[in-house]
Amino acid sequence: MSIVNLSHNSLSGHIPQLKKCRKLVSLSLADNSFTGEIPSSLAELPVLTYLDLSDNNLTGSIPLGLQNLKLALFNVSFNQLSGKVPYSLISGLPASFLEGNPSLCGPGLPNSCSDDKPRHHSASGLTT
Repeated sequence: MSIVNLSHNSLSGHIPQLKKCRKLVSLSLADNSFTGEIPSSLAELPVLTYLDLSDNNLTGSIPLGLQNLKLALFNVSFNQLSGKVPYSLISGLPASFLEGNPSLCGPGLPNSCSDDKPRHHSASGLTT
């Protein structure tokens, strides 16, 4: 199985771990009622290039491992995600694929993360 499209259903609960789906190229779970975090095991799917998790109730941060995939599409819009978005997932994708997550931050997003802010050195040499 290389393409899974379960979009526009009334599926709920957590997204299952998909470690054994090593030939999965496309996963679309958009417009459901999934909750919980994006499973970090998705980053272990070597040929995954299309990931659409938009319009769910997902929380937590975006797993850092996803930046190692060669994703042509990564859509997590309209969830409740928070935290810093890895830069490699921001570059080259429309900002609309991240919208509707008011607590996400990173370069090019409405919110900058605290570690993105320029640091100022005081006269004493301390960073503030």
